[in-house]
Amino acid sequence: MSAESRFTFIALPKKVSHTLNNKDNQENLLKWGLKSNLNVQFYNFNQEFKIYDKQDFVDSFFHDPAVRNSLNLFTPVERVEFVTVPCAQVSMRFFDKMKNEENGIVRCGYLTECLDEFVDGMLLQDNLRQMMVMEDHAGFNLYDAGEKQEFIFQLFKHVCLGGAYAQHDLKIGPYLEMTKSLYKELVDVEKILRTNELRVRSVVMRVVCYAQDHPVMPAEPDHPQNFMYLIVDPFKRQVAVLYHKFGGYVAP
Repeated sequence: MSAESRFTFIALPKKVSHTLNNKDNQENLLKWGLKSNLNVQFYNFNQEFKIYDKQDFVDSFFHDPAVRNSLNLFTPVERVEFVTVPCAQVSMRFFDKMKNEENGIVRCGYLTECLDEFVDGMLLQDNLRQMMVMEDHAGFNLYDAGEKQEFIFQLFKHVCLGGAYAQHDLKIGPYLEMTKSLYKELVDVEKILRTNELRVRSVVMRVVCYAQDHPVMPAEPDHPQNFMYLIVDPFKRQVAVLYHKFGGYVAP
């Protein structure tokens, strides 16, 4: 990482997530075991971002003092690995297949129940959660591999699976509403003048920071509910960090 290509960042502590701080949403987040453990922080950056800048960007981000202080990242980071997360959806119609009663996930808006399964410390009591994590579930292939990589699907999955002490909703509606609100807040969309079509301009990356030979943020990235995403808006030169730690409550 060369000095002339290094990005610098400014933390924006006064810019908060309206989704996570909404009173009604906080009640759901508490019930789902996500309150305090699911967080969003925002930063501005100083240089133009190009698609080929990703590695330089994430390296600079996690070595920046303002970032490290705001994330309480005190362990020296030796390397940062990332994967680009597809983010092309501009409509909640993406979830129509899941709401279609013929697919057995939802009936009259309620999640269909099934025999309990315990996976990665999570109690899965309905077909929605089981189809997301169990390859032998009948609904596992309702969405193909590419669709399940989409950021909106990943958001929905994280919200549905919840935290270590989750009390799950019986209906799909609250999960869809939380996903819609988070996605709209984190992802920037623009209109193409020639066609009036909408397209996503944000770049999404799922990241893992390593110190020597072990991950430090998130500390156990193999668990599906330990995650950190960077959502970059190249036009506004702003980046949002969405992260969650599965387990005991984290002090705000």
